Amino acid sequence: MNPAPPTGLAYTPSALVFYKGVAGAATPTVTGTVTSCNPNVALPGGLTLNATTCAISGTPTVFQASANYTITASNSSGNTNTTISIMIFGTPPMKTMQTNCWDATGTIDATCVAASSAGQDGKLQKGTNPSFTNQTVNTTEYITIDNNTGLVWKTCHEGRSGATCTTGSDNLFNLATAITACNNLNAGTGYANRTNWRVPIISELETLANFDATANPRTFTAVFPGTLSNRYYWSSTPYLPTAGYTLVLNFGDAGTNATQTNIAGTYLRCVSP
Repeated sequence: MNPAPPTGLAYTPSALVFYKGVAGAATPTVTGTVTSCNPNVALPGGLTLNATTCAISGTPTVFQASANYTITASNSSGNTNTTISIMIFGTPPMKTMQTNCWDATGTIDATCVAASSAGQDGKLQKGTNPSFTNQTVNTTEYITIDNNTGLVWKTCHEGRSGATCTTGSDNLFNLATAITACNNLNAGTGYANRTNWRVPIISELETLANFDATANPRTFTAVFPGTLSNRYYWSSTPYLPTAGYTLVLNFGDAGTNATQTNIAGTYLRCVSP
């Protein structure tokens, strides 16, 4: 006895959104027995269609504007189909890790339930969760990999070394000597076998800020031990309103400021690539 043909194939919503490099899935509803699922054209790279559930899943490898696909679920008695759209964005922004909210007067709303808290980071909790991995290379060279951005950081700021960054001293730089210090890491086979170390731009440095930290320094100290409280770290991003100034980040409040490029009063963490 042949089964009844499947009916009512539907994805909710029918406009699917995925992110390049981020695993995702969309499972439809369908009535009846399904023995095969097929798209009218190939799905975007990295996405697959389950042969019996019609679930779309995977980690996209490409960007894509919204495009339509017809998915057909079949068995020996017939089929049902539906048209969906698939759009693939870049990786979502990083979470700020902020969990509190404030009103216009600066009064804290610790649970973010007030009407004035609508739309604030602490309430929305949108974005990609931070993810870092520490690695040891060549026995004594320590790096921290950002699993979201792909950036590779020196675990210790310049002047410090060791697994917990307790060896050495906290060196101060102006921008020129900071650039030189990162370039020096590229000599020979390079620090941790990498030869493209450099001073980070400010948006890269800002990905190390953790606004949910309960105390200074407001960064991820488990993977960046020895980070200094209430001290500035160099970026290579110029402060455009004023010549001779460059943007820096203070992990005391995770705030961005500007300092004179030629003053040796700022610390440094190099990044690759």
